[in-house]
Amino acid sequence: MEILYDRMLTEDVVFLEIKRREVIGRDDVVRKYYEEHKEVYEKQEEFREKFFERLHEKFFLKFGFDKPLLNILSEFKEFKERIRTIIAFKALTSSQEEASLNSDSDKIGLRLHPEHFFNHKHFEAFLRHELKHISDMLDEGFGYKRRNKLGNLSPAQENVIRSRYKMIWDIFIDGRISREGEETVVAREERFREFEELYRTIPHPRLFTIFESVWNAEKITHNEILEMAKDAKVMTRRYSRGDEKELKEEEVMLPGALCPLCRFPTFNWTKNLHEEEESVLVAIKADYPWWDLRQGLCERCLEVYKLRGEWLRV
Repeated sequence: MEILYDRMLTEDVVFLEIKRREVIGRDDVVRKYYEEHKEVYEKQEEFREKFFERLHEKFFLKFGFDKPLLNILSEFKEFKERIRTIIAFKALTSSQEEASLNSDSDKIGLRLHPEHFFNHKHFEAFLRHELKHISDMLDEGFGYKRRNKLGNLSPAQENVIRSRYKMIWDIFIDGRISREGEETVVAREERFREFEELYRTIPHPRLFTIFESVWNAEKITHNEILEMAKDAKVMTRRYSRGDEKELKEEEVMLPGALCPLCRFPTFNWTKNLHEEEESVLVAIKADYPWWDLRQGLCERCLEVYKLRGEWLRV
């Protein structure tokens, strides 16, 4: 298995390390770097870029920045027969960091931010988490598919499903890493808070039960995660404990459920309806006598009734 580092990544990491060492005090390695750096300028101009690339690769390895990836790769024996090449590129921001698998499933691409190399513990946790994604993608039992039919959805709805899918998969991965006795890239409590942000309408006790079930799951497939991401009711029924009546009441305002007024799927339920002006609520009840606060409504419908009330007062 060949491991390659992009020259922009090695150059930036080496530059940061040289500056770090200079703050502490110049040492022999720093002096050697500047000597060799100066020698490159003595080469013919058309060859300098290649010599700089070799220089930074040499010091990247000399400083041991290849060790974290090698350490984590030793945990993934399944890559030995399946992966031919790993290429590490520079990520411009930490939010761009990720691991990806090519269509032939024999090359891994890593996008890494240079500063991440200087937080050794977190860097290894990040690499382990990302490569666990790749391991799942290679696992036939997981059944990963690159193209998935999401139905006739708007871009916003597709983004919500992708965010949910990623979150459920991340929880499933972190749970396994934790049981292996390794550090997770995000603490369990923080991961639950992120989960809560995506599913704010599910009551906390029930959501915590779901989270714990996914965290402790031994096996979940790609299709199962996708179905849960597409329809939160699938997730609540799979992992919640409670009778059917209770579940139905709680599922009313799940993201993606139908607004009882306009009957369109909504991901933006109105919050704190009881604090709205009574005249607005009375107007809604006049048009929909069967409706009550517990059923909720989408933000768009509430906005319509508020505007109508303002227009009538003019």
